[in-house]
Formats: sequence, structure tokens, C-alpha cells
Amino acid sequence: MQSTTFNLIDIISVLQNKWKSIVAFVIASLVIACAILFWIPKQYQSQAILVPGNPVLADKSRLFGTNIQSLYSILGNSDDVETIAGIISLDTLLYRVVDDCKLVEYYKIKGNSFAETRKATIKKLKKDLVIQKQEDRQLKIKMLTKNAELSAAIVNKAITIANEILQKIWKENYQKNIEGLQSTISLLSHQYQQLSDSVPPVSSAAQKETTENNKKQILEQLIQYQKIEKELQLTVEGMPPALYVIEKASPSVSPDKPNIIESLLAVFFASLVFSASIILMIERK
Repeated sequence: MQSTTFNLIDIISVLQNKWKSIVAFVIASLVIACAILFWIPKQYQSQAILVPGNPVLADKSRLFGTNIQSLYSILGNSDDVETIAGIISLDTLLYRVVDDCKLVEYYKIKGNSFAETRKATIKKLKKDLVIQKQEDRQLKIKMLTKNAELSAAIVNKAITIANEILQKIWKENYQKNIEGLQSTISLLSHQYQQLSDSVPPVSSAAQKETTENNKKQILEQLIQYQKIEKELQLTVEGMPPALYVIEKASPSVSPDKPNIIESLLAVFFASLVFSASIILMIERK
């Protein structure tokens, strides 16, 4: 009865006898791998690291509350990281990136209409654009293309647009408050003018006193609302960044894909194991 198992001595002996075949197979595999790696288009990856700004810094009390300024942190929390990541993933933002970076031409996508072409380009962009949430409230943005400058431009453009969108949200919120205050100030000014014009030449002391008290109250409200309006205007003009870029994306100096050394090492070990396994299966007794 024949045994289908190998002992270690038999395995070593077979491999020693067939080492030339193994070496030939490994060399052939490496040559083929080199040809494929040379034929595959080179791809370049750029990345940026950013942290969120604290949205509370947009509060006017940051500028006018002397006892509150020290309580604010310059950086946002993990929820703010989620917000920025979500905004960068929005199709609205990515459409702007597609148009500004001319990605329709880069991906060479054709469609029945311009809208379909842009939509298909967005899908391609989402596959190449990587958004990773890191520790310490950091966000890493990566982009891989066949053009080193384009990869960096896409990442930096996405970050710039995200910052613009967040600051626009903050400014619009304050602008609505300013418009509401201006409407109230206009109404109070009109009431004050009416009271000033409604006092008859001949009136009792009580009527004059009541009118003056009303005018005084309205004037105090006007002064208070005008002060708040100026504070809000200064806050809008001094709007802090919505995010801070720790590492700006820059063009890669060498291709990131394919990684030739890692790929050849993988082919070497895979072909070595494969050829040895085939020989052992053929030579088993």
C-alpha cells in the first residue's frame, strides 16, 4: 500500500532536484510582472490633513465678551469632523470640483447629455476620493489620479469649497439676524418720530411726561439694538475659518501606484510557493 504523505527529507530532496525549474518559473513570473507593471498607467496620490474649526468661535460673544473668550477652544469636536466629512461628500460640492478641475475631460466620459456626463463623472470621482476620519479630530482627504498636479488640485479645491460652504452658513445666519434687527430699528425709529410729532402745543404736564417716558424707552431700545447690529456686522467681517489645514495637498514626486517593489516581492513569493507546490504534487508517490 502506497502512502500519499511526504516526509521532510523527501520534500527537500524533490525541491533540490527541481530547483532549476522553480527558478525558471520564478524568473518568468517576474519578467511578466515587470512587463505588466511597465504597461499599467502610473497613478499619483495626494493627501491633505485638516481639523475642524470651532463653530462657537463665530458667536459674537467671542469678540465682545471679555470673560468668555478664554473658554473657547480654537478646534471643533468629533461632531464637527463628521460635518466636514459629510459636506465634502455632497454632490453639490463635488459638482463644483468636477467643473473647476475639468474632470469630465480627464475621465473621458461620454453621455447622451452634459448632465448625464457630469453625473457619471461624480461616480468616478467618489471612487478615487477617499475621506478618512483620524484620531485627534483630524480628517484626511486622499485623491488618486494619473496626474500628480491634478490629484493635489482636487483635494485642495474640495477643502476650499467646504470651508466656503460652512462660512456661508454662518454668515447667512448672522445676516438674517442683522436684517431682523434693522427692521426692528426702522420700526422703533418710526414710532419715536410719531411720538415726537404727536405732542400738541397745548397739553397737560401728565401728557408731556407720558410722551417723554415713552420716547425715552424707545430711544434706549434703539441704542441697544443699534449696538447689537454693529456687533453682528463686526462678527460677520471677522468670521473665523471653518477648518484648519494642517497638511496641504501637494503633487507626489513619484508614482504611488503601482508600487513596483511591493508588487515584485509579492510575485516572487507567490511564484516560488506556487511552483514548489506544483512540483511536489507532480512528484508525489
